[in-house]
Amino acid sequence: MIRILGRGNFTVTKSENTKTCITVRNRDRPKNWTTFLIGETAKYQKLPSYGKYRMYQVSNEMTFSDGPHLELLLAKGKWQGYLGKDNDYFVPTHELITSHSCSCGCHTQTKRKAI
Repeated sequence: MIRILGRGNFTVTKSENTKTCITVRNRDRPKNWTTFLIGETAKYQKLPSYGKYRMYQVSNEMTFSDGPHLELLLAKGKWQGYLGKDNDYFVPTHELITSHSCSCGCHTQTKRKAI
């Protein structure tokens, strides 16, 4: 089962220990901001300083790892996926749920997609 947890805008910042932080604002709850730590960024993907994001919760799907999935829009139609390891810690993954560049959250796929 794939459930959308949020979608909206993100900004990228660096923490005191030079870790990359992603701050997201859910468009359904615009006054709530949440910050996630990105353990590493894909070496060949440069993160924009801001953009659109989607957050999913996955459970019992054959083609995706269980847990939270954070996806950031890098460029039109290009998404970078991150898989939640701990509460607010995410690592890059090749698993992408989003298959379309619109931000409505209605377009999903059920297969793996290479970055």
